[in-house]
Amino acid sequence: MQKICEFCGKELIRSEIKESRKKCISCRQAEQITRLLAPDSLAIVYEKDWSAKLLLLYNKFLEKRDLSPITKRRNILHVIKILSIAEKRFLMPGNITLDWLNKDPDIVTDVEAVKASFFPFLVEERILQSLPKEEIKIGQIKKLIQSMPESFSRLIEIYFNEMLSLREKQINMGALRPLQLRSIQSDIQSFNRLINWIKQHYNISSWDQLQEIHVQEYLLSLRLSVRQQANKNLLILFNLARKKRIITHVPIFDTPIRELPPSTLALSFEELKKIAKLIKENALSKPLASLLSSLCFYHGLSTSQMSKIKLTDVDINHKKIMVVGRPPVFMSDDDLELLQQYLVERSNTKSIETKTYLVVGKIGVRGLYEDKPVKTGWITELVKFVTGHTPRTLRMNCFYSFAANYGPQILIEGFGLSITNAKRFGKFEDYLLEQEIKNQRSL
Repeated sequence: MQKICEFCGKELIRSEIKESRKKCISCRQAEQITRLLAPDSLAIVYEKDWSAKLLLLYNKFLEKRDLSPITKRRNILHVIKILSIAEKRFLMPGNITLDWLNKDPDIVTDVEAVKASFFPFLVEERILQSLPKEEIKIGQIKKLIQSMPESFSRLIEIYFNEMLSLREKQINMGALRPLQLRSIQSDIQSFNRLINWIKQHYNISSWDQLQEIHVQEYLLSLRLSVRQQANKNLLILFNLARKKRIITHVPIFDTPIRELPPSTLALSFEELKKIAKLIKENALSKPLASLLSSLCFYHGLSTSQMSKIKLTDVDINHKKIMVVGRPPVFMSDDDLELLQQYLVERSNTKSIETKTYLVVGKIGVRGLYEDKPVKTGWITELVKFVTGHTPRTLRMNCFYSFAANYGPQILIEGFGLSITNAKRFGKFEDYLLEQEIKNQRSL
């Protein structure tokens, strides 16, 4: 008879049954977090009120990230130590600086362990101005702009400030994937290449001397694969320059460009039906391969994402799987049945109670079942053996299908894709136009 956790109903692992545990590790960790944050515990650890308040706010910040109780408890223990030393060093939390966090020998190891979540929390609470990586990236971009000729750099500086304002607005509105600094840096590097090309081929000293023939010649000098994106970026830049009255005309034609065919073509409806049938037929004989194929085909997971799923990320009661970098995967009844069949097969693996990852397989030259993410190539072989297609093909067709039925916006909100990636599977304007036509016809 299977033993389950008396609190959440999750099945207990073998080691927990041997130790006569009544609760699973997640519930035990959650209880420990509650005890750590209890008023009596905080009164013992901290002398000042602001330290305890910051810890409680940090716990709420972690809850928004939907982390596992194990990870939350580990982070909270590190932050308890950091804040206990901080209240001895400073009168108020506003005195905490990035330099102190990185250099104080008493907390340097703790800061290193939690900086991925603690630094963004301090920025959100307006204790730190910005993240260190962002400061470095912004400094690199500013240095690049300063290296440009003065007659050209003014427009690039305006563009940079406009993009930073857009990024800040997206962050304040809670955008899932705000504009990245590396995207802004990439755009400015491409503008710098245009400036260098102009200096090399023409005697032009400012933007207002630039003509259509110059820009077209530059675009023709680029590879076909990057020409389209360069054209779009330059159109944005020149429209901004005209708006700011730096130039009097836009030296580029706003004409439709022939789009390159996608690297992975959409499969026909009959092929998609065949793949769905193969996944169902192999459910009993190959549960792991069928489960991985289903996660690619129906939920758009990549091989890297699947290899890094841990047992603690799987919530059978709520039928969901937590995945880093995207919203949770909500399983259907068929997915749940595949998962349960695989867990039965997985339980027969040697020393399985020590394995924390959902997908286990032999790793390395010695062929041992190590507690590490399996190789993505191995997952590709399993999926291809069952369906005849690679995980990438299944994933792309998942996105094509959702974008065709619900518009590319769902790929951003439901699958965590960026706006740029979502546009590859459908145009926002076309979908909105189709919906408006349907609405008008129904009237």
